[in-house]
Amino acid sequence: MTPRTALVATLAASLLATPALADAPAEAPAATAAPDATVKAKEKPGLGLPVGGSVGLTTSLGRGTFNGGADRQAYLGASLSLRPRVTLPGDLGMSLALRLDVDAELVDSAYSFSTERQQVFLSDLLLTYTWADFVKVEPAGLGLSGSFGLTFPTSLLSQHASKILGFRLGLTAEWAPLGWLSVTYSASGTRNINRYDTAVLDDDDFGAARLRRPGGSESVTSGLTATGAGVTAWALGNDLEVGFTFLDDFSFTIGFGLLTVWSEKRIPKDQWSSPYAVGGTGRADLMTGSLALGWEPLDVLAVELGTVVEQAPKTEDNERFRFPFWDTTNGALNRQLFYLDVTLTL
Repeated sequence: MTPRTALVATLAASLLATPALADAPAEAPAATAAPDATVKAKEKPGLGLPVGGSVGLTTSLGRGTFNGGADRQAYLGASLSLRPRVTLPGDLGMSLALRLDVDAELVDSAYSFSTERQQVFLSDLLLTYTWADFVKVEPAGLGLSGSFGLTFPTSLLSQHASKILGFRLGLTAEWAPLGWLSVTYSASGTRNINRYDTAVLDDDDFGAARLRRPGGSESVTSGLTATGAGVTAWALGNDLEVGFTFLDDFSFTIGFGLLTVWSEKRIPKDQWSSPYAVGGTGRADLMTGSLALGWEPLDVLAVELGTVVEQAPKTEDNERFRFPFWDTTNGALNRQLFYLDVTLTL
């Protein structure tokens, strides 16, 4: 079970960092981040065919759904993940995989990311080359795997960010000292190529031209208007996962991750800046904590029930760190999701 960081994904490829002078984290809307972080079943060999893949269906419920009164912000989402895979010839454990997710919010609220009721979103299209266990020390139960990925901007969020292409390098170390215990550490770096250093709006998507000043900085080019929201240039992710297997078919996993993104734009500090501002590149941090109970009744079928929290590591006043595995500070913002995931692997 590996949390999706595209943020995660995941998240990593299209998370918007605020280009403010201060380096306080800018949290992405839960509706964009949450579906990408909840399909958590690890790719399995399935039937052992050279051509295969997996299909995952996830239903997630936001913690804000349970808040009472005016603070209640219901969230119910569904995500379908399609992941075809080709195993390359030879015994080196190399494979090539595609991934495309389809996400939808089934309940609308004030924090919904959609612009119409029950809108369906495509994720970015991911193409990943993986070399599994290119280093393996069997007596110690240690293995190293590497990956290289390309991200194509098929999502509305990436198109809004004027993204052209994303590159991702990943390294995973897995240690299984005992048959019932595994420890996995993953590190990844992402570079996004963007057309502009700010998100833009296209006049063709609206009934009339957007308001902008003649010659103003918000006028990017004919028909395009800058919104001022930063776009992610670089991202660095670190994930640690501890898994326990019991009763043959069951597992329990604890995951913790940190994602740092840097914006494309650099803003210098000037005489109008706040004394607390810091000039330079915008930066945002995202912390992920997950708990999951898994069941594999068949070699090709996995069921997982769990919770995932995505939030800035520190509180809004930067005075203390947040607890990673349960949301105690974000109210009804649905930074915590409870999910049920069913994955079929062939």
